[in-house]
Amino acid sequence: MLNFNVLSALAVVAMLSSGCSNIMNDKTQPVSVVTPGCPGATCKLTNADGQYFINKTPGTVMLNKAYGDLTVECVKGEEKSTNVVKSEANATMYGNLLFGGLVGMALDGGSGAGFDYPTTIQNGLQCSK
Repeated sequence: MLNFNVLSALAVVAMLSSGCSNIMNDKTQPVSVVTPGCPGATCKLTNADGQYFINKTPGTVMLNKAYGDLTVECVKGEEKSTNVVKSEANATMYGNLLFGGLVGMALDGGSGAGFDYPTTIQNGLQCSK
């Protein structure tokens, strides 16, 4: 009887800890952009879920997470630089995989909540001297 109770408790803990990112994490995240070679630039960040703007670097914007890439385009005067940043599966997405949360994986993958971008992105914009 004790073994059944222990197994039941472990099963409940496993199910609760494998909750999907839609419940455990936000679908948004802050992302900072720096342009060391050209401070004060304006940047546009674009992913599958929308466009976001930073009026002056260094700066931070709250954006919606997405499975796909994040394009970061920074401009100051005539100078322009674009880089592409990949999203990566976060810990709760792996939790869904490990604990059999196929529904959670589908929801998190579809909404983007199961993925994160780097918290700070360095754009290679260089100002002309």
